[in-house]
Amino acid sequence: RAILDYIEIKENGEEILDQPVIRLFPGDDQDEPRKQVIQPLKDVIAEALKKHWEGLKFREWNAGKKIDEHMQDEGFNNQIGTDRSTGFIFGGNAKNCGTWMDKMGSSERAGNKGVPSTPRDGSAVEIVGLSYSCIKGLS
Repeated sequence: RAILDYIEIKENGEEILDQPVIRLFPGDDQDEPRKQVIQPLKDVIAEALKKHWEGLKFREWNAGKKIDEHMQDEGFNNQIGTDRSTGFIFGGNAKNCGTWMDKMGSSERAGNKGVPSTPRDGSAVEIVGLSYSCIKGLS
């Protein structure tokens, strides 16, 4: 959404779409040797939209205590896509924190260690709102 806002506010703002973006992780395979790829911003945006429409299923890179010391193992498995009947983006699972609005439980004493306080599996309202705003802006 920020790119669309920039285009609307800045004179000749659409020129940003042709600016190069350095991608350090251009592929999905974490075992693949890392190679830097440079692409125009518009291609990166198009790829992100296409991948979310087609759906993706993955396990987070370096899953485990290094990236979240409290999350249960299943929480590192993700499936993200678009519900074709509603148009809503969905993702996550009941064992992970799917958005920035979540907090993973960390207390063994309280019995919430590894349990998201507000799991966002399904279609989180803030993601649906952002995707609606982006699609409306692109139309």
